[in-house]
Amino acid sequence: FNPEALGSLHYPLIVKPVADCASMGIYADSVAHSLAEVEKNVQRIYSSLNQGVIVEEYLPGTELTVGVVANGDDYFVVWGV
Repeated sequence: FNPEALGSLHYPLIVKPVADCASMGIYADSVAHSLAEVEKNVQRIYSSLNQGVIVEEYLPGTELTVGVVANGDDYFVVWGV
């Protein structure tokens, strides 16, 4: 983990798995308020899920997952996935 990769992001930050969907890999303490908390969450995802992470500025509120199935110009939106 390279702390310089955080660039100009402002705390709090959310640390999420790069390849899982919905809340998979998101824990109650996934919101980080310090570099030490970011590092702890990055290591947890690497070791438990064996994948990379996305670190983003945390935005409070509800996050929704919506599936979209497409075939050419036809599409179907699946709510509440």
